[in-house]
Amino acid sequence: MLAHILEMLEAYGLWGMLILCFAEAAFLPVPPELLYVPVCVTHPGKALFYALLATLATTGGAFFGYVLGKVFGHPLLHRLVSPKRVEKIEGLFQRYGVWVVFMAGVAPPPTPFKIFTISSGIFALNPPRFLLAALSGRGLRYFLEAFLIWRGGREALNVLKSKSLWITLLVVLVLVVVFLVYQNYIKPKMAEKTGEGRLLHWWRRVISGEGRALKILGEWMIALGSAGFLVFFLANVFSEFGSVHLQQIDHWAGQWIRPYLGRFWSGLSQMLGPVLFTISILAACLVWWKGKRTDRIAFLFFNMIGSTIVLTGFYRVMIESQRLSGGPNPMPMAIVNILWASFILWLVTGGRPSLRGRQLIGTGLGLVFLTLLALSRLAAGYLLSDVLISYAAAGLWLVVLWIIFLYRGTPEHTSEHPSIK
Repeated sequence: MLAHILEMLEAYGLWGMLILCFAEAAFLPVPPELLYVPVCVTHPGKALFYALLATLATTGGAFFGYVLGKVFGHPLLHRLVSPKRVEKIEGLFQRYGVWVVFMAGVAPPPTPFKIFTISSGIFALNPPRFLLAALSGRGLRYFLEAFLIWRGGREALNVLKSKSLWITLLVVLVLVVVFLVYQNYIKPKMAEKTGEGRLLHWWRRVISGEGRALKILGEWMIALGSAGFLVFFLANVFSEFGSVHLQQIDHWAGQWIRPYLGRFWSGLSQMLGPVLFTISILAACLVWWKGKRTDRIAFLFFNMIGSTIVLTGFYRVMIESQRLSGGPNPMPMAIVNILWASFILWLVTGGRPSLRGRQLIGTGLGLVFLTLLALSRLAAGYLLSDVLISYAAAGLWLVVLWIIFLYRGTPEHTSEHPSIK
């Protein structure tokens, strides 16, 4: 299966490499150098630029691993281990965890970087420090590899394969010396100064966790990386399913459902277009604005933009090659469909996966609305598979937002985001 995933990502060149860098840092046990090095060798003049992109993608994936550990592993740890031992372990991780993550990022394959990223979330490592450690560790590794390729071209491959361990040890030794110099000479002198410049003050706020900029940046990188992974991985899975069944579903719907849908359904399809959607969005935003729920407005637009990107990726990878010919172009209406689906799913759940009381009724009404929307599109001549793919992309993207939302609901974030309870 891993070989199939690698083959799929390799077909997309730079984009596949970035998705692999993201996924490897969070959960996928495939070394990113399998795609990163060939991409750099193909275009050695752009190797340093590719190193920057790979660093950002890996940092986003690392933070995704951190969030998974924080959301799912941290509560489990408190259930299985006594509070005193957890506090002791977290204290050790706060003190040395940054250097552990940094060293794991620099270490050559097959070091399981994902274990350290998930463990950082489980043991509640300071998020800004974690992001800086992941960014600098993997950045150093990628830029060093890119520099060797830029200077040596294909010959650098032999150097990377045969000397990777020695290069890593040399880099670690230099970093240890730099750390000792900083700890024993630079840091004491900085402590003696009574005043702080703006840059130093900002730096202290960031590494102490007071600043939220890196956390928010990490959430955006999680979203972008997850969207890319959904496009490339799930589109491949759905394409295998679609090659056998999607055309059968469209044929069945066209034979047994469409003939019974009259003008009412075609008119309903025209009514549920961009104009009514825009009016509905403005009305919901007005209600949330008056209720001082600006977080819902922000996440709603984040939801719609992200789901649209995922859908576009699905169409580029799968739908254009799998759908039946002769029908109208599905892309414009498919975008409207996914915007409706994203809006309805977010509206009925309130941004949270819960089925209780009124929310259960709202979920049922939302599903009824989406069913009516699908039937109206079918009556207008669109393929049922196009509508189902739009709904699937909206649902999958919402799962990503739910994970971020759950992370924001952890104790140390609840105080920072009082509107999220």
